[in-house]
Amino acid sequence: MPYKMTKKGNEYEVKNALTGKVHAKGTTKKKAQGQLHLLNAIDHGFVPMHNYHSKVVPRGGKRNSMEK
Repeated sequence: MPYKMTKKGNEYEVKNALTGKVHAKGTTKKKAQGQLHLLNAIDHGFVPMHNYHSKVVPRGGKRNSMEK
């Protein structure tokens, strides 16, 4: 799907050119460009990882000092 970035005042908007669905609005140019790259990558088969906020267990194997 073709996506386009438009400037609205000092802010940017990312929109699907065919459906008109807005994916990002009121954002910076850098963030809007990143959104465009992500949307185009997803259209070409990229699968984002969903464990971004998962907890990382330290080397000792304990999550905190209270755990045994």
